[in-house]
Amino acid sequence: MKHPRGELAAHGLAASKSRGQNFLADPAVAREIVRRAELEPGAPVFEIGPGLGALTRVLLEAGHAVTAVEIDRGLVRYLQDQVQPAFPGRLNLIQGDVLKTDLAALAQDQGRPLDVIGNLPYQISTPLLFRFLETREAVAGAVLTFQKELAERLAAGPGSKAYGRLSVMFGYYARIERLLDLGPEAFHPRPKVGSTVLRVRFVADPRPPLRSAAMFSTVVAAGFSRRRKTLKNALRSSFPESQIDAALAAAGLDPGRRAETLAVEEFVLLTESWPAAIST
Repeated sequence: MKHPRGELAAHGLAASKSRGQNFLADPAVAREIVRRAELEPGAPVFEIGPGLGALTRVLLEAGHAVTAVEIDRGLVRYLQDQVQPAFPGRLNLIQGDVLKTDLAALAQDQGRPLDVIGNLPYQISTPLLFRFLETREAVAGAVLTFQKELAERLAAGPGSKAYGRLSVMFGYYARIERLLDLGPEAFHPRPKVGSTVLRVRFVADPRPPLRSAAMFSTVVAAGFSRRRKTLKNALRSSFPESQIDAALAAAGLDPGRRAETLAVEEFVLLTESWPAAIST
């Protein structure tokens, strides 16, 4: 693996600031990420944003077939010329936006839920995570590199400043494991902040059970819509006051609390306490 600076220059490419491109610069880091991913030997892998192929090469060398989606046409051409020929029939490249990629169709084509890996630009991390939630039946798990701030939000617990909608939704539907912290020197160009590699595994049967996943999502989103407001006032952004009062009373929750103090289980309790005609 050559250093991204020289490789980009040699092929007339450049890192795109608008797309938040930061390429893995250390082959040892790429190998360590794949090692810690603990993928099933020979299992197909779905890679997001392969860039210059740092992770892609390690995955292919380890015997995995890789389907990789890359939005940058120049990088797709690079991978077609520099990586694909060395691994005939094992690297499937998709030029496009991962946020518009049909994950369920890919999983169906593979005959199994996707094992996902990728180094995510900050600006697509949150929408992509919520996309994973929407199609979680198609995703077995994911090993993803995030900017440290977003990784902290994803794994945060109640009472912390980082705790929010993302924390609650993934706290209910998934299990988060921190695998590796990376400094700016692991990338080119160097970002201003550190990064963290997380493993996200979706739970097949989340507990406690919910009558309505859509209602849970709405309640959580409303609760955090006005972080400085009390829970009751924040919920007014989406619900009539009479429903809010009834649900809070049934759940035994103080309406003067703020959303960031509620544990995941309390958000589930609040959702399940909503008037039946509304929550089903």
